This record gives sequence, structure tokens and C-alpha cells, in this order.
Amino acid sequence: MIIDVHGHAGPWFFSTEVGSVELNLALMDRYGIERQVVSASEAVTYDMVSGNSWLAEVLETQPRLLGYVVVNPNDLAVAARELERYRPTGRFVGVKVHTTYRGRPLMSAAVRDALRLAAEAGLPVLVHPWDETVLGLVDVLEADLTDDEYDHVMWRNAVGLFGLEAATDPTA
Repeated sequence: MIIDVHGHAGPWFFSTEVGSVELNLALMDRYGIERQVVSASEAVTYDMVSGNSWLAEVLETQPRLLGYVVVNPNDLAVAARELERYRPTGRFVGVKVHTTYRGRPLMSAAVRDALRLAAEAGLPVLVHPWDETVLGLVDVLEADLTDDEYDHVMWRNAVGLFGLEAATDPTA
């Protein structure tokens, strides 16, 4: 079974053709992908609550899609409520933390607290920085998370990013 663990649903500001659920499903069919874990573009770029809510509605009708609860490091109280709301549904199987759109560097206390919040929920975490701070992820995790919390973080594939071949889990 092929599972795409980094998909998006909903329109992005840079292209109107990317992100529709129908396009995701068509591409999954074309490339033999059976399941896809997606985050709502709206939750990532604009409104965490509205985007997560929209995605929950989509997931109810699309059994091949699973979701990431998007967590905004700038509002951890609301993020905690989002996790409490969506984790029990079984349709959200992880947490996604974007650092760049939220203006929080990977090494910030807010991002570390968001990682801890996600780990406490017992869900895998996809951390998605856009810049060279991805190289500091190991330092953040090792310094600030317990071994159990650390084990929940999924490593973002960084192929081609800053000349790296890939970022892999050093515990493997």
C-alpha cells in the first residue's frame, strides 16, 4: 500500500489548480496511491479553526483521505481545543506545524510548545519549515522533548532542500 503522508486540500494562494480534493484523488489514482494524509491549506495559511473544520467535513465523505490537525504555535490554547475536538474522530491521524506562515522560527519557544502539545496528544507530528531552520530540528527535539514525545515527530522529507539528499530519522 502506498500512502502519501504530505498532501494538501483546498486552494493555495499561488495556484488555483492545486489542492482540490478531486485533483488529489485523480492524482492518487494516476500514481497508485491508496491513501493520503492531508492538511487544509486554509488552516495552514489563514485560519486554523476554519480550515480544520472544513477538512473534517471533507474527511467525512472521502474515505481515502486522512487528516492532519493544523496547530498554530501562536495560539496554543485554541490549538489544544482543536486537538481535543478532532483526535477522537479517528479521521485525523497526525498534527502539522508550519513555522514560516506563522512567523515563528523553528527554534522558538512557541514551536517547541506546539510540538510538546502534539506529542502529549499521542499523534505523529509533521513539522514543516520552509527555510534552513529545518537543519535545527534535531537540536530542538533533543533539547526540549522527552524520549516519548520525540518519538511522535515525523521527519519532513527534505529532498533537494539546501542540497540535502534527505532528512531522515536519526533514531532509525
